[in-house]
Amino acid sequence: MRTREGSGGGEVKQKFGRDLSFHRALAGRNPYPTVANSTYYAREFVQKGALPSIHRTVFAVVPTAHGARNGSVGFLLKKITGYLLMPVPFATALILAGLALQLAKRAPRTRRWLIMVGAGWLALTGSNGISLLLVRPLESQFPPVPELLADAPLPAALAACRYVVVLGSGHTDAEGFSANNQLSLPAQSRILEGVRLWRALPNAMLVVSGPGRDGQPTHAEILTRAAVALGVPRTHIVQVATARDTEDETGELRRIAGDTPVALITSAWHMPRAIALARHTGLRVVACPADFTAVPRADGWSIGDYLGWDAGALQRSTWAVRERLGWAWIWLRGKTSPAPELNNTK
Repeated sequence: MRTREGSGGGEVKQKFGRDLSFHRALAGRNPYPTVANSTYYAREFVQKGALPSIHRTVFAVVPTAHGARNGSVGFLLKKITGYLLMPVPFATALILAGLALQLAKRAPRTRRWLIMVGAGWLALTGSNGISLLLVRPLESQFPPVPELLADAPLPAALAACRYVVVLGSGHTDAEGFSANNQLSLPAQSRILEGVRLWRALPNAMLVVSGPGRDGQPTHAEILTRAAVALGVPRTHIVQVATARDTEDETGELRRIAGDTPVALITSAWHMPRAIALARHTGLRVVACPADFTAVPRADGWSIGDYLGWDAGALQRSTWAVRERLGWAWIWLRGKTSPAPELNNTK
C-alpha cells in the first residue's frame, strides 16, 4: 500500500499518523498497513469531512487477500472453462473436431453434426437480431443516470454516495500511448461515467480496480492516470489493485465502504451480476450503468436493427453468454441472495 499525506489535516491527520506508525511497528519488516487499516483510513477521511481539501485526503492502493476464497489453480480453471464456452471458441472447437474426424475418415454422422452445430452457433451469435435479444434483457434492468444539471438537485440516492466505484475492464500495455488509449472500450466508457458522477459528488472518493501483469502498471493505475488526465486529483482516488474478478472487487469494496452508500459503475450488460454480488456482501449500492451496447433509439426499434451479421453482434453475444454463465456460477454458490437496496437514480 502506498500512502501520501499532505500538510494540514487536524484531527484526521494526527489520527492517521498515529495509526500508521502503530501498524508499521506491528508489521516489523513490512512497513505498510494491512487491508483493514487502509480501508479504515479511507472511511475516516470520508466520515471526518476531510475530502474537500486535497491536502487532507489520502491516496491508497488496497491489496486483496483473495487466496482464502479460491486458489490460483481453481481460478485459472474457471477462466479457461469460461473462455472455451464463449461463442467463437466453442463454435471453432466443434468445427475443428468435425474436420479432424473427416480427415480421419471416422464417424461421418457425428462429424457432420459437429460442423453444422458449430457453424450454426457462430451464425446465430453473429446475428444482430439474436445478439440484441440476448443483451437487451441484461442492459434494461437498471436505467442510466440522466444528465445532471448544475441548477437541479441530485437524485437522493446518488447524493448520499460517498464512493464512486469504477469496476475494471481491461487494457493493453503499450509504451508511448496515453492511459485512455490503452484502455479497452468498456473501460473507457466506465471511467468517463465515473469521472462525470465524481464531478457531481466532489466530496466522494473515486475507487478504481483491476490487477496487472508482472512488471507492468495495474489496470487500477491505468484507470487512475486516465481519471487524473480528466481532472480528478490523485489524492481523491483509491486503487483496488489485485482484485481478480467481480467477486473479489465487491468483497474489497465492502471492506472499504462499510455501510456507506456506493455509486457502482460498470457496463450495463455486467451490472445485474455485479449488483447481485455487491448486495450479497451487504454493500449499499446505487447502480450507475455505462457502456450500453443496445441503446434504444429515440424513434424505437425497427426491423432493420435486427438484420445482418457483424463483429459487433458477435461481441454483444459473447458478453451476454459470459454474463449468463457467470450468473449461473454465482447462483449455484448461493451468491445472489438479495439485500436491501437504495432507491434508483431517477
